[in-house]
Amino acid sequence: MEPDSVDLESVRLVAAGDQRRALARLAEAYRDHLRGYVGRRLAGAAQAQIDDVCGAVWTAVAADGLPVELKAPRGWLIGIARHKIADVFDERS
Repeated sequence: MEPDSVDLESVRLVAAGDQRRALARLAEAYRDHLRGYVGRRLAGAAQAQIDDVCGAVWTAVAADGLPVELKAPRGWLIGIARHKIADVFDERS
């Protein structure tokens, strides 16, 4: 996944020590992208479950912050979402 302008801006903000603005920018830019990704992977799931998974992703991101060495924040978000989606599948089985 190639970094886009939001990724580049977020990386710049983290390097400057501004985690808060970097995270806010990611949330603003990728909220719908993340929701769509989770919704496609959990096809047929209730909207509340999709919201719960997205919430778990943003909670993990807020708790850990963006790693300074991160180059592709959007891909990193999707990676976290994959883990949270896997948790849902584990609970189902």
